[in-house]
Amino acid sequence: MSEQAWAAILSVVALSFVPAVLTAWFLWARRRDIRALRNGFIAMFLFYSLSSLVVSVVPAFELGRTVVAVVWSVFGALLLIGVLALPALLVANGLRMARREGRSLGNLLSLIAGVGIFAAPLISVGLVALNQPWSVAIAAVLVVAVAWFGFVFLGFLVHTVLYARRVRGATGNAVIVLGSQLVRDRVPPLLAGRLAAGVLAAERSRTALGREVPLVPSGGQGADEVRPEGVGMAQWLIEQGVDPGAVIVEDAARTTEENPTLSVALPRERGRAGPSLAAPSHHHAPRAAPPARDLGIDAQVVGGRTARYFLPSAYLREFVAVLRARPSTIVVGALLSLPLAIVAFRIAMIQN
Repeated sequence: MSEQAWAAILSVVALSFVPAVLTAWFLWARRRDIRALRNGFIAMFLFYSLSSLVVSVVPAFELGRTVVAVVWSVFGALLLIGVLALPALLVANGLRMARREGRSLGNLLSLIAGVGIFAAPLISVGLVALNQPWSVAIAAVLVVAVAWFGFVFLGFLVHTVLYARRVRGATGNAVIVLGSQLVRDRVPPLLAGRLAAGVLAAERSRTALGREVPLVPSGGQGADEVRPEGVGMAQWLIEQGVDPGAVIVEDAARTTEENPTLSVALPRERGRAGPSLAAPSHHHAPRAAPPARDLGIDAQVVGGRTARYFLPSAYLREFVAVLRARPSTIVVGALLSLPLAIVAFRIAMIQN
């Protein structure tokens, strides 16, 4: 074998090292706990490393150069279209949310995000055009902040997709349905979707395990509610034909963290200890799963159907909630921005 061939083989082996390590890490992390948010970021790094390997190896073949060129052209075109279309779609969704759901801050998140994506590059260009050290430094911070939170949000979405696919057919000894606000003392459509998902999960678990699987509607009474959410949800389940004996009401939980904590004890009292399923709305699952893991609760989270128009704002809302629960993510973004801001400031000072 020629030296050139050996060099090519060694190059491929070296380039394969990082994807191999990331593959092993990803498989280990998923096996250890599929609820961990880190899985989404490991998957992203694995995808990038595999893409780099392919781009490095394929051009070694004559046809490969043409294939890589075509793929990069298509990818670039799709990326450009996405960058231009995303803010417009977010703004349109935000306006629709405001009309259909009201003008609360949570419902306006997609509108705010769309306007922000439009405005961020324009503001950055304007700050650089001022050609002042302070303005160039602020522009650098803005660019890094947008890039960092975009990266974190992408990791959050990848984790959401991977987790949803993994738990689609999961079973448990009990199914906990996480509550939300009752509207005029009735179960609204979004909550009905959670309850329906809970009923399906209980039926699937009953078939797999060969015994009754209790449903636990979980939710306390809010200040503007006439009864606990768990009680209203239990009534809905019974009206839909669920056996009242299979419904265990939890009516004290006030937060996402309290829902699984207070609910898992109730089936245990009936001899149903062990793995449980929690059923929030589909978009709420990524936020509901990590608290259960952090609290040491043996429960997976399966999501109920969410209206499509609600998804952009819903996922942005959940992303904000995840950031609030993990302030270290914001600290990391600040630490990444600071050195670049200092360098940009120094360069602008020298040029002036």
